[in-house]
Amino acid sequence: MKYLKKFNEAIVDYKSDSVDGLMGEINTYPRHHRFQISELTSLGAEYNIEIVDYNTFLNDLPERDKATAPPRTAQFFALVNPVTKRPRVVLNLPMPFIPKDFFDQVPLGDILKHEQIHIGQHSRRPNIDMPLPEPKDQKKYFSNKDEVMAFSFSVAKEIVTMFPTITTPREGIDKLTQNLGRFRLYGDIKRNVDPFILKRYNKYIYLYLEDLLKTEE
Repeated sequence: MKYLKKFNEAIVDYKSDSVDGLMGEINTYPRHHRFQISELTSLGAEYNIEIVDYNTFLNDLPERDKATAPPRTAQFFALVNPVTKRPRVVLNLPMPFIPKDFFDQVPLGDILKHEQIHIGQHSRRPNIDMPLPEPKDQKKYFSNKDEVMAFSFSVAKEIVTMFPTITTPREGIDKLTQNLGRFRLYGDIKRNVDPFILKRYNKYIYLYLEDLLKTEE
């Protein structure tokens, strides 16, 4: 990957007081705490974030979106609710509770900020009804213009999390290219998109690295 030039292009903001507030609240609970779904639903509602079980998710979906819904075997995922336009977390773990350490292992805050980018994208097109994407067709999914920007943020956040000492976007891009085997998401993207789409990813990864590193100063 060649070094990227300075880009004068806006990225959709991922920052969210609601996401930070919810994660801060969850982190106040002791490590051994076991959340009930209803407890998490109430917590999320305080921050306008929907946390539901799989049955609620499926029942609430418009008919047209049910064919492309994640399968019941998926234990955890997030999306923008196509009806309310709010971030929605779906929990489907094979136990009657959610252990607190689940949230230590799953980067829920980063996943919700990915969805926050989609919310920003939808707000720029308020009169366009956006159906759920089709993740089974990975080429189409990863090539979707909205997903390119949101997944670029996800890759950039993985870079700064994995290599917390980097100080510049170019350093981050170097870490990515030198450690491709450690970045499964980027590998999936690279395998499934055309070269011109990958160039778009690389551009947005750079821009999000720039913003993340500036934010963390």
